[in-house]
Amino acid sequence: MARALRLSPGTIKTGSVTDVAERALHCVQKRLGDWWPGFNEAVSRMPPPWRAVYMTNCLECEVRNGGHHQFFWNSGGALIVETLEDLQLIRAAPFAEIFVKAQRIYEAHDYEGEKLQSANSWEAFTAGYREERMEELDSAFDCQPKSIKEYIGEFIRSHPDVYA
Repeated sequence: MARALRLSPGTIKTGSVTDVAERALHCVQKRLGDWWPGFNEAVSRMPPPWRAVYMTNCLECEVRNGGHHQFFWNSGGALIVETLEDLQLIRAAPFAEIFVKAQRIYEAHDYEGEKLQSANSWEAFTAGYREERMEELDSAFDCQPKSIKEYIGEFIRSHPDVYA
């Protein structure tokens, strides 16, 4: 983990904003590697601009794959505060507003208790979908005119000194 997180100025300036976001994510993923004990703690200790690259991408991938319910189920509530801070940092206000609403729904349910009681069964996981816990928020997320990756890329381009 000693390798510095850095993009070249040329990388920041060239390609689309989503290309820039992808290159930054690749840099973070290379540094973090695969999941390991202490992984979430290591992510939380990353410099916020770089953590934002990772966490907001995780949110986007989980929500686009299985919705907010999947994000909260899979994360077990880890790094929720950081994810909101990161959305705010990259100025992805529409996604931050949706995330706050999703967090309230998450907190109203006992996700960890449901997972433990069911031994993390498919039946327990899919209960959230049958209840349509976060369906409205998933739709709002999908309808945003810009992706989170675009917000990340724009943030990187507007703060090149932080990432280069």
